[in-house]
Amino acid sequence: MQFRLQVSVAIAFTVLTVIVLGVAVAVFYVNNRNLAYDTAREAMADARSRTDQALINVVAPVGRTVLTTAQLLEQFPDNASSFKGLSIVGTEIEGLEQIYSAFFGLQAGGGFFQVVQLPETMETFGPSGASVPYGTKQVMRIIQSVSKSRFEVYSYLGQNGETLYEEIGPGEFDPRKRPWYEVARETDRLAASPIYVFESTGRPGLTFSKRVLGADGALLGVVGADMSLDALTDQLNDIRIGKEGEIFLLDGEGGLITQTDYSGGGAQNPVTRAAIEKWEETGEDLFEMRVPGLEARYLVSIEALSPVYGISPRFGVVVPAREFVGAIIDATRRVLAISLVIVLIAVFATVLMARILSRNLRLVAAEARRISDFDLSGDFDLSSNIVEVNELESAVSNMKNSLRSFGAYVPKDLVKSIVSSGTPVTIGGTARELTILFSDIESFTRKSESLPPEAVMRDLSRYFDEMQAAISGKRGAIDKYIGDAVMALWNAPELDEDHVAHACQAVLACRAAEKALNATYGNADLFPTRTRFGLHTDTVVVGNVGSERRLQYTAIGDAVNLASRIEGLNKVYGTDILVTETIVKRVGDRFAFRPVDMVAPAGKTQPIGLFELVGEAGHGVFSLDQAAVAELDDWKAAHALYQARDWPAALNALRALREASTRPDLVDLYIARCERFIEEPPPADWDGVQSYEKK
Repeated sequence: MQFRLQVSVAIAFTVLTVIVLGVAVAVFYVNNRNLAYDTAREAMADARSRTDQALINVVAPVGRTVLTTAQLLEQFPDNASSFKGLSIVGTEIEGLEQIYSAFFGLQAGGGFFQVVQLPETMETFGPSGASVPYGTKQVMRIIQSVSKSRFEVYSYLGQNGETLYEEIGPGEFDPRKRPWYEVARETDRLAASPIYVFESTGRPGLTFSKRVLGADGALLGVVGADMSLDALTDQLNDIRIGKEGEIFLLDGEGGLITQTDYSGGGAQNPVTRAAIEKWEETGEDLFEMRVPGLEARYLVSIEALSPVYGISPRFGVVVPAREFVGAIIDATRRVLAISLVIVLIAVFATVLMARILSRNLRLVAAEARRISDFDLSGDFDLSSNIVEVNELESAVSNMKNSLRSFGAYVPKDLVKSIVSSGTPVTIGGTARELTILFSDIESFTRKSESLPPEAVMRDLSRYFDEMQAAISGKRGAIDKYIGDAVMALWNAPELDEDHVAHACQAVLACRAAEKALNATYGNADLFPTRTRFGLHTDTVVVGNVGSERRLQYTAIGDAVNLASRIEGLNKVYGTDILVTETIVKRVGDRFAFRPVDMVAPAGKTQPIGLFELVGEAGHGVFSLDQAAVAELDDWKAAHALYQARDWPAALNALRALREASTRPDLVDLYIARCERFIEEPPPADWDGVQSYEKK
């Protein structure tokens, strides 16, 4: 039996299409539903990871504060038990919003020393409930016994540590009888209290405490810190999934620590309460549930977080299932309706143009295969009297032209590499020792604001070309350009065992390249320039950071901030290339360094030695001539006299080298110090450290 082409094709096409369509829609829905749940699990895992980090960010500084205060009390018990010692604790917690107060109590006599960071909303405070003086930032509370009388002093301090008001009253409070004291005295570990509501603020929090033993092993006292949960709650609000998702933390006993929009008093949200109850009942880490009285189904995940200073919480997230599958259901309905329309049109067209259409479709399929192989050469020209075929030809041609244009922005090799690897680029990093460079052009803002943007772009591009060549030539990698500034890394992403020396050579090469630029373009708009460099070596976290939609390979850590601070200190000392003592310890025998100062940059409490990289030692490309070596030796001799507190001799030596010095600003700074110290000598415990508050 024979059939007409149009009829046979139409019948076969219709039957097969209906079957395929039904199966495809079913598979589409199931697969997308599973994909939605996989996405939900990934979102929950990401929220857990972010919460883990948030917990560390909030709790770790509190734990470090307690441990640091404990060391202060252990090593300097007499100095710590004073207003000056308490001021050190106040400086340590300044800027840590999660710490309400830091304190310590003494076993002998029951003395109590506390620093309180008053919230801006607090209007009254102290034993009498008096109004807080305007401008109060911290309150020092000291309880001591004098002549068998016990009294307490409240000192209200302003922004700069000045005393605004003092309040004295009887000292009835005995820290030795407090729960945090009794718990900590029995263990050498950091102790954490249960969650409770602070009486003075009405907000939830907890207390960390640790005992301190003397050299003879006897108990000196207990130090502690009150941590507010508000900072952690704010971060949970930012981490929440979707519009209605809830995130919460449980303690080891299953009690609520905090949750999104938390204000204390237990699990207020009925969905959160139901999730906790079912988890306690089943013990499952991932499950679905319904809440009586609510129509929605919920996805729930409760897992353990990494312990931080004695806190081992569990992370919980509960999200309505419709947040993930609601759009899938709607999309499936739309796909089904559109598919049915397309099938009807396709069946009708197939009956009329089976032969022509099959031929044209083969041509279209062949072109599509070429495009999938990134073969975008030539033009696709398909002539047909059928409008749909011409439209298909036009769509394929437009897609091909669009991809060809897109290749001008995204290299084809990069796309091929990502596709061929078969693995996605993920967020994450590893701890690694890096050498970090920050540079900045002196007076760039003043120069550029009076120049046309085109001129600034032209000259800055010339400058960056030379800097990049010098840095990459010594195995460095440009991390980013920040206006006129450059941040560069060594030992990442490519490993480099000699990264410290390579970084020093690169900075010297950058300075030489800048001199060449100034000589060539000295009369240009932006040139001549003078660049300040800061170099530091330490362990940081390096890897991919950002969001799932956009990543950046960079380094994160305190060492990055320190390198930036070091660069800025060039303005203070009139130097070009400042490095830290870490650099000098590693390559001090291979390069010439000028000792500059011992400083505590902004945001740092531990002092660090500063040196200026002058050149290479020996007979390298950037070695010093005899005059420079002599000047450096004279400076080291004068600096040694300064460190030895021999101010008159140091002053004479500095004045002798001032006229021929290549660093007159640095010499003048030390001359001024010597003259001041001759008139007003520093105290006996003077350590020569210069502290800087500005970044």
